[in-house]
Amino acid sequence: ESLPKHTMVVDLKSHRFIHPVYNPRDLESLEARYDKPKGFLANYAYFSVWLLKRIFDLSTKKPDSAMSERNYINRLIMLNSISAVPGFTGAMCRHLKSLRTLRKDYGWINQLIAESDNERMHLFFFLELNKPNFAMKASIFGAQFVFSTLFFTSYFFMPRYCHKFMQYFQNQAVITYTEV
Repeated sequence: ESLPKHTMVVDLKSHRFIHPVYNPRDLESLEARYDKPKGFLANYAYFSVWLLKRIFDLSTKKPDSAMSERNYINRLIMLNSISAVPGFTGAMCRHLKSLRTLRKDYGWINQLIAESDNERMHLFFFLELNKPNFAMKASIFGAQFVFSTLFFTSYFFMPRYCHKFMQYFQNQAVITYTEV
């Protein structure tokens, strides 16, 4: 599975990392791929995402057929405020491991931070469409606290599980964006 041809963009005046730029026509030819879980770790990660999605749906009243535009934007704000956590947490854990083992990381730390920053930029886009109230901010804080704690603990002991978890989590994000 090779990616479409791309160019690497380096903007020395930007805070962003070096990133690929793809031709939109090439991207349209790509199809979403959903791998079925194989093995205990993958099934556990899949179940974790499934459970998290059900809790998220219930807490944001998703099964309700009368979802308004504001409700969808609030869902996307919540989704992106949570989905920025794993990249940063993974980068921090890998950074600590690199320091602990006295070995190079070969670019993983930067890739994970770039992914976290990408999710943060999505969040800011949705914040332009809707400003969350105090209750929404409080729920984001609580969700981030719980998710960050659990994800950090999991990543520290089971990094492979966390990467599988993020694979299925990102698949659900694609499904959510497609629905919207």
